[in-house]
Amino acid sequence: MDDRALYTQLLCRLRSTYLWLNGYKGFRNLGHLGDHNKMVKGTVPDLTEGQDYEFRVIAVNSAGQSEPSEPSDVVTAKARYLAPKIKSPLNDIRIKAGQIFHVDIDYIGEPSPDVTWSVDTNPLKTDSRTTITSIGYHTIVHTVNAKRTDSGLYHLMIKNSSGLDEGSFQVIVLDRPFPPEGPLEYEEITGSSVTLSWKHPKDNGGSEITLVCCESSTLDHAATKASFRSYVIEKRDLTHGGGWVPAVSYVNPKYNHATVPRLLEGTKYEFRVSAENLQGRSDPLNTQKPIVAKNQFDVPGRPGRPECVDSDKDHIKIKWTPPISNGGSPILGYDVERRDRMTGRWVKLTKEPTKHLEYDDDHVQEGHQYEYRIAAVNAAGPGKTSDTSAAISPKPMREKPKLYLDGLIGKKIKVRAGEPINIKIPLSGAPTPKVDWTKNSSKLPESNRISTETTSDHTNLRVEASNRGDSGKYTITAKNDYGKDSADIEVIVVDKPGLPKGPLVYSNVTQDSVSLSWSPPLDDGGGDITG
Repeated sequence: MDDRALYTQLLCRLRSTYLWLNGYKGFRNLGHLGDHNKMVKGTVPDLTEGQDYEFRVIAVNSAGQSEPSEPSDVVTAKARYLAPKIKSPLNDIRIKAGQIFHVDIDYIGEPSPDVTWSVDTNPLKTDSRTTITSIGYHTIVHTVNAKRTDSGLYHLMIKNSSGLDEGSFQVIVLDRPFPPEGPLEYEEITGSSVTLSWKHPKDNGGSEITLVCCESSTLDHAATKASFRSYVIEKRDLTHGGGWVPAVSYVNPKYNHATVPRLLEGTKYEFRVSAENLQGRSDPLNTQKPIVAKNQFDVPGRPGRPECVDSDKDHIKIKWTPPISNGGSPILGYDVERRDRMTGRWVKLTKEPTKHLEYDDDHVQEGHQYEYRIAAVNAAGPGKTSDTSAAISPKPMREKPKLYLDGLIGKKIKVRAGEPINIKIPLSGAPTPKVDWTKNSSKLPESNRISTETTSDHTNLRVEASNRGDSGKYTITAKNDYGKDSADIEVIVVDKPGLPKGPLVYSNVTQDSVSLSWSPPLDDGGGDITG
C-alpha cells in the first residue's frame, strides 16, 4: 500500500476562538494541494477583514489523517497595499489655558503610514508639555498646561508608498486678555472729573472682551455685582491715602476712552485700566504720572486719523474727526501737515487753522505718495498731532471694479466636510465697490455660519463647518457707480458617498460563489467612487 500523502487539508481558526475549521468556511475538502516532496500551497477564501487567524495542516493518505502541524503565526486579514485615509473627524478645539489638550486620530493605510504634525506650517515637536505618539493606526497629541501660544492651525499628514492624506483643525486656547495698550493718557482734567484714553489689547485671550465696566467707590455691593464687564478703571487717592477702588459705572465696549466722575477737587489721583473677558482680568495699565483734580486750561487732544475721501492726478482730499477733548477751550481750527515719502520731511500746509474737518490739497505730483497729520488748535495753542494717515497717491478715485482671481486655480475650491470654506479675492475700484455673493443664482444670506467682509483691496467669504449642501457655483459681483465685475467659483465639499442604490441583484450563483450587482449612489461625496 502506498503510504505517501494523497492530499493535505488546510485548517484555520479565529485567534479569539478554539475551533479549528477546514478552510474556515465549514469542513470543506480542498482536495490535492500539491504533490509529495514539493512545496504545498493553498488559499483560504472568505476571511473577515481585520480578524486575526492561525493556520495548520493535516496530511491525509489511505490509512487516515496525520496529526496537525504546529499552528502558524497569527495573521491579520488585511490589504497589503492601501492608500492612507484619516478616519476620525478633525474638529476645531477650544479649551481654557491650563487645561489638557488631547486629540486621538484614527487612520488606515498599508504599509503603515508615516505621520507628520505641524502647527501654522511649523513642525510640532515633543517637549516638556507636549507628547506626540503614533502607533497602532492612530496618532495622539497630548499637551498639558495649555497656553495661548499653543493656539493655531494644526495640520496632520499621513503618507506611505500608496499615497497620502492630510487635514487640519483649529485649536484656540482661551486665556485672560493682554493688558490694554498704552499710554493711558489724560484727555481732559476738571475739578470733578478726568477723561482717560487707551488702546485696545493686542490679544483678547481668544474671547471677545464683553462690555466695559468701570465701578465707583460710591456704588453699593449689589450694583457692583450687576455691572457688565470689559474694561475696569480704578483710581487711587494719593492725598488722603487708601488703595485701589473702582471708578466708573459703564462705557460702551467699542470705545477706548471714559470719563471718571465724582473726583474731589484739589485731590491728587492716579488711575489704571484692565481688560476683562470670560476667562478673567488682565494685568492693569497704569497712568505714567498722577494728576490733581482741578479746572485747567490746556491744548486740545488728538484729532482722529486723517482719511482720503477723494483724489485725482492733481489733488488729494482728506477728512478727520475732532478730538475727544477740546482742552477746556473752544477749538479755533486745525493745522494740516503733509510729508512726501520721497523726502521724509513734514511741511505745514495751512497758513491759518482751517475751521473745517476736511482739507483739499491741490499741490501734489503724480507718482508721489503723501502722508498727513492734523493738530487741533484752541486758545492755548496747537495740541498733539493725530496718528499719521496711510500713504496716499494722487490718482483717480473713479475706477470700475476689478476682481483678481489669479490665486484660484481653475476658479475651483475643494474642501473636506467640516472644514471652513474661505474665499479671499483681491479687488480694486473707486469708490470701494459693493460686493454681493450668490450661490446657484440665489442670494447668499449671512448667518452664524456664513459671513462676508469687503475692504478697499479685497473681499472675503467664509463658511464655517462646511457640508455637502454648501457645494455649488458661487458668483461674486463687485459694483460701484462706474461699472461692475463678476466671476463664478466652483466650490466642492468632499464627504463620504451616499448609500449604493438598490436593488441588490444576484446575477450568478454557484455552489461556492455569488455574483452581485447594484447601482452607484446618488451622491458620490464630491469625488470618484474608488471601490
